[in-house]
Amino acid sequence: GQLVILAARPAIGKTSFALNIATNLLFPRYGVPTPVGFFSLEMTRDQLNTRMIGGLCKVNMRQVMQAKSRLSTAQQKKMAEVIPQLMKAPLIIDDRGGININQIFSRARRMVRKKKVKVIFIDYLQLVRGPKGIDKKNYEVGYVSETLKMMAKELKVTVVALAQMSRNFEGQDRRPRLSDLKDSGNLEQDADVVGFLTPHNPEEAKEANIVPVRLDLAKVREGESGSMCDLTFFKEFTLFEPTSKFSEMD
Repeated sequence: GQLVILAARPAIGKTSFALNIATNLLFPRYGVPTPVGFFSLEMTRDQLNTRMIGGLCKVNMRQVMQAKSRLSTAQQKKMAEVIPQLMKAPLIIDDRGGININQIFSRARRMVRKKKVKVIFIDYLQLVRGPKGIDKKNYEVGYVSETLKMMAKELKVTVVALAQMSRNFEGQDRRPRLSDLKDSGNLEQDADVVGFLTPHNPEEAKEANIVPVRLDLAKVREGESGSMCDLTFFKEFTLFEPTSKFSEMD
């Protein structure tokens, strides 16, 4: 029943982070896989699958597909193991662009009924269209977020919606605030959890392959807001890893 907003500026790795969460749900270290639904309004199903394979196998799939590098024998074995598992995983990707919030609600209801989906990702919120007749973008985003929260409660699922941060945040040496959500409208009110992904050095992050990133939880309705987690984003593998490993988690 929770709506989780994950926000960042473009090219910081929102989609990759969401795919990492989805991968951990589909291939848990313990227990059974969690069925996942993924609405992608920006990327195709093939692009998402390629990114997931790259992260699972720690392979730069872009270079492989452009014939700029070859797979080692170990990488080939890993991919031969991972790809069939991914094909069998309880993952439903809907990559039809230009859909409105009512269509998403209807398709999500079908996912839950037929495939028992428990977590639904939306990539990304500002691309979802509202009903006709809403002129201003912030009103449209507000309507979409309100409907996503209603969808989470009615279908008894967790909805993870990716969102853009406002351009005003760039160049400011401070922690992100809820008001930094682009076209914020009702977002900060409707969301149960709001997390921001921000690079430690935005200028270096544009060029670097390995980027230190911070996940800043600005709102946690049923917990403690303000906690932070340091991560490392490996761009070539579209993979996030914890910067510090905790002994009790090993």
